[in-house]
Amino acid sequence: IIALSWVVKRLHGIQMGSAKGFQSIASMILGPKEKITLLKVGTRYLLVGSGSGQVTLLYDFGEQLPTGFDSIN
Repeated sequence: IIALSWVVKRLHGIQMGSAKGFQSIASMILGPKEKITLLKVGTRYLLVGSGSGQVTLLYDFGEQLPTGFDSIN
């Protein structure tokens, strides 16, 4: 979680798709300093929340794309 937090902080503002092995699937702004992002990291899908200088893993979907999202290659 700490390594993922560091990577997400460093890539904030940079197109995640350009980072090898990382792909931003969807994101939603929750407030002025808070947002959630669904990431594909390798073959895993992770939901992370960021705000106030920290990034938190909210849920690990494993290798199963959450219901309601289109298939991604």
